Amino acid sequence: RVYMMLFCLYDVGEEPPSLRYYGAGDLAISEEKHGHYSAMGVGGVDRAGTIWINPDIYYRKEKDPNRIISKMIHYMKNFNAFNFTLERMQVSLTIEPLARREMRRCRVHTKLELATMGNRNKEERSYPLQGLVMDHAIRLPRTQFVTETLIPQLLGFPAAKDDDLVDWLSWLAIGVDKHRPGREVLLQKW
Repeated sequence: RVYMMLFCLYDVGEEPPSLRYYGAGDLAISEEKHGHYSAMGVGGVDRAGTIWINPDIYYRKEKDPNRIISKMIHYMKNFNAFNFTLERMQVSLTIEPLARREMRRCRVHTKLELATMGNRNKEERSYPLQGLVMDHAIRLPRTQFVTETLIPQLLGFPAAKDDDLVDWLSWLAIGVDKHRPGREVLLQKW
């Protein structure tokens, strides 16, 4: 239980009220990602800037884009997510058009933000997440899934074989960091 010193866990129901939710996903929908899991979820940011990861975490080997989009819409609607960050390379040619059409149909107006890694590798992309963990500014729900699956991936990163949940949390941290109050936001060209 060394992870107890590194990760801040909370009991479900302890979350503060009035959280501003952000969503993110790491989708394994291309043929090159065969065998990987898709991971998605939301985190609510409190007034102090701490991210409270919601226990409703999607982690499946799912190739059906309609099921993945349905779960994204679920997060957007049920948590009124401010934005939802996905890796551009994985979704721009595959599910982005379907997701945007379904968002319009469901009248969901969450910003679907497609981010790029640029020249960064996975470890560099995870820097915002690493900073949050080191500052104890991220809270993970005390659930069996978190302690048996998520935390081992975090502890094994970047050397571990499985890192889909770390990738998801990295995209979430990037999405939150980009839209942190007081920070200038550069808008994408339409």
